Amino acid sequence: MNGQTIAMLQSVYPLSEADFVRLKGGTPITAAAAVMIFSGVVGYAIGLGPKLESLITGDQPLMSNGEIKTIAGWSAISLVIYAIGFCLPNERTSVMKKLSNHFKAAKSSTHIIGGGN
Repeated sequence: MNGQTIAMLQSVYPLSEADFVRLKGGTPITAAAAVMIFSGVVGYAIGLGPKLESLITGDQPLMSNGEIKTIAGWSAISLVIYAIGFCLPNERTSVMKKLSNHFKAAKSSTHIIGGGN
């Protein structure tokens, strides 16, 4: 009636464009290493292509146990390295922690604004 309203105010978080980009594309630190290792595994498996066909068709397997263990082992290693990256701190987690701390510390408060003629 008197032109006054109640507003919820909270201090602004100074999010820069660089921080936003880091938040948006935060891949694990170890992702590049895991992808390189897995690419090597894929290349090795492609080289064994004719031998892999016998596994698919059910014929006498031409692949040795060592070749199968190599593909499985290095695939598992690349997966473990990639997963470890999610446990290690990276730019995304540090910016998210800063945001969380800001909003914990900067509690919102109500204020009466405007009006009063």
